[in-house]
Amino acid sequence: MQPQTQNTVLIALAAAAAFALPAAAQTAAGAESNVALAHTLVSSGDASSTVNHDAYATLGQTLAGVESTSTNYALQSGVAWIKPQITSNEPIVFAAATPGDKDGNENVNIFGYNFLAPGAGNLTVDFGSTMSPATLVTTNTVATTVTPPGLGPLGNPIGDTPVTVTNLHGSHTAEKAFTYLPAMLVDTIATPGGRLEMRLQTHPGDVYFLVMGKSSPGIGATLNPWDGKIEILFNVQLLQALVPVPHGPSLFQLDIPNDPVLGGGVLQFQALSVTSFATNTGSFTNLLKVTIVP
Repeated sequence: MQPQTQNTVLIALAAAAAFALPAAAQTAAGAESNVALAHTLVSSGDASSTVNHDAYATLGQTLAGVESTSTNYALQSGVAWIKPQITSNEPIVFAAATPGDKDGNENVNIFGYNFLAPGAGNLTVDFGSTMSPATLVTTNTVATTVTPPGLGPLGNPIGDTPVTVTNLHGSHTAEKAFTYLPAMLVDTIATPGGRLEMRLQTHPGDVYFLVMGKSSPGIGATLNPWDGKIEILFNVQLLQALVPVPHGPSLFQLDIPNDPVLGGGVLQFQALSVTSFATNTGSFTNLLKVTIVP
């Protein structure tokens, strides 16, 4: 990479915008027999499903209060709603309690069900296609597992990844159940004339730069001293720079022109999350590609 190009990229890294906290929780209703506690979940709507159940999750980490009630219970934020009543012993996974660092080797609680069903045997947990090196089942609904590294071919975090739990009764996967930090995530569908909402999920206290532009598959440039590589190397546009992230997630919104010709096009984003300029610690995020729906 030529010095002039590096300078262009660095200048482009002088912009990024804040990514918002997740949207409102989904309200649930039904019978008491269909409720399973899952504590803190990280997505709303259909979080996961198998032949025997659908799981709906509320956003326990950002919301509070009662979502629905019946004679015998009050369903609050941070609870998973199961339908129909679970009748099999197959394991179920809802989500991980917290995101984790791209380098892995962190203890994370996994919430689910049937971890200790009769005859279940040992539980294994996979993050994407990589198995956790160690898992300890503490209750029928909670397992503590060690995260493996979550890096892509260019050394950047992979962002959202599925989590799969497996025992002698079967296997179940929850999509986007864990996030490797720092990560660029999309929260809405991109349409001509619409507003695209994205999140940067990173370590509290970091500051970040955000760029958009174009990439070439498998190609990235090292910008020392930052971890990973920048993949957006062409038509670079700096969106914001030195934006603080006091709590971990930050929202960025982009208004898409109301032009039908844009349908089918792909928008590409990447951020640099800086932990400390004094010690030169920080990392590029995953490359986020968003297709504009016609």
